[in-house]
Amino acid sequence: LLDPDYPPSCFEDSLNSVNLEQKKKEVIDCSELLEEDISLLGKLMNRLYQKLQSRELWDLFCCVETKLVLLIALMECQ
Repeated sequence: LLDPDYPPSCFEDSLNSVNLEQKKKEVIDCSELLEEDISLLGKLMNRLYQKLQSRELWDLFCCVETKLVLLIALMECQ
């Protein structure tokens, strides 16, 4: 909804779309990585919500987009 011509293809792209960044560490413990990703996910959700609200797209997202996820997932499984 926010940039349909160039949708994010991974978590890192989603973070970049709202100016968030993962810490770059050469060696990182899996639990530390998970903790960081969960923290970033919360921030990402908040920023995406704010962007959708500011563009008056939140209702469209909730009423249409979220309902299509199940259908698309089922189609991909078949």
